[in-house]
Amino acid sequence: MATKEQLAFLEVFATSRPPNPLFCHQEFLEKLAEHGRDSIGRRTAFLMQRLSVDARRLHYKATHGINRGWRRSRLGGNHGSHFYAWWAPKNALPLKESGEFSDVPDGAVFLRDIRHHDNHSLLPPQSFDTHYMPVTVRDLRREEYAPLPWTQPQVRFASARQPVRLLKGHPAKVNLIPFNAFPESEFRCSTPQAIDAFWRTLRDAGLIATVRRPRGDDIAAACGQLAGRVRDRQRVRLGDRVVGASGP
Repeated sequence: MATKEQLAFLEVFATSRPPNPLFCHQEFLEKLAEHGRDSIGRRTAFLMQRLSVDARRLHYKATHGINRGWRRSRLGGNHGSHFYAWWAPKNALPLKESGEFSDVPDGAVFLRDIRHHDNHSLLPPQSFDTHYMPVTVRDLRREEYAPLPWTQPQVRFASARQPVRLLKGHPAKVNLIPFNAFPESEFRCSTPQAIDAFWRTLRDAGLIATVRRPRGDDIAAACGQLAGRVRDRQRVRLGDRVVGASGP
């Protein structure tokens, strides 16, 4: 699928009410660029889309001490190295104390930094006029905020109408559960953008649909991953017995 077609497909991204204004700090955008196409970058892009729709429904960790008022959303990682996006709504304590954010639009959200989970050093909001750049819904459709490529199966999944035809008119609730990959699995999870597009397809048809938020996938402990690892270990042990390994 050509890049132009992929970007055109993303043009369907919209909100049913005016989106929350997003403002990104320069350091946040630099970190996003560093992570490029890795899983942290993809989750950051998805987080930005979710914040533009409704920040109140997002799970986050509160901060305390010198950074009280900032919110942290987990972006994942690997090998014990995890990252969080640090953000805050307009009325958060750090922004109030600064005095520079009182004139920004209501509902505005400020994305300040992407940090390692061990980094709790002081995070000042800094100057609104000097350090923040607005990011619109149209910007979120662009390639740097919507990781590519989309595969053909992902395009078919995101635009599928068959589930709508089967369920429409029946009392039903659809719970979309992202697949948690494990070693030797032939399947991979759809991109956050494909999942979000399919969710909107269901929602626009009048169906109740939710997306389960993955937990523990960054340490291979999410639903299905532990079972996959157990099967892998059983396969290894069975293989040892087949080649004549000693022991019970």
